[in-house]
Amino acid sequence: MTIQQQVLACDKETLVRLVRTAQQGDREAFEQLFKRYQRSVYGTALRRLGNHAEVQELCQEVFIQAMRKIGQLHNPLCFGGWIRSVDRVEKRYPDRL
Repeated sequence: MTIQQQVLACDKETLVRLVRTAQQGDREAFEQLFKRYQRSVYGTALRRLGNHAEVQELCQEVFIQAMRKIGQLHNPLCFGGWIRSVDRVEKRYPDRL
């Protein structure tokens, strides 16, 4: 196994651990997930909305919804795609998407 493969395997293990722990109500684990994915969610929303103020508000809503719904995520390795799909909460901005 190459060093890169080892790092990716370790990162996957960490992601699974953080998601599982967050699903059990651990806010520190969710905070770590937030730190890892905040920029990705922000970038996705910014490309769609183009307004930093709206994007900041939307990102806050996305992570609040994610914290509430994280128990619905069955495969922890899908967290990245799942968190970006939570921003479909953007029904607030249907004309902008």
